[in-house]
Amino acid sequence: GIDIDEFTNIANKLLINDYNITQTADDLFLHKNTLIYKLKKYEQIFNIDIRGDFKGKFLMVLIANTLREYQRQKQVGEKI
Repeated sequence: GIDIDEFTNIANKLLINDYNITQTADDLFLHKNTLIYKLKKYEQIFNIDIRGDFKGKFLMVLIANTLREYQRQKQVGEKI
């Protein structure tokens, strides 16, 4: 499993920083290598290329938004 909050936060910061790894790592108060490690883990889990391919970047944002919405519905108690 993954930490949904962490994943969505990383996806949002990457999007805001135009997928600049160094700036995103600074914004998240992480070392650049730690962020790269986490991205590689997400690439393996979701079988997408986040760091090199536009489709992978777009899919990461879509997955993050879907997970965030799922988590919100689960917290509110809506029937899923």
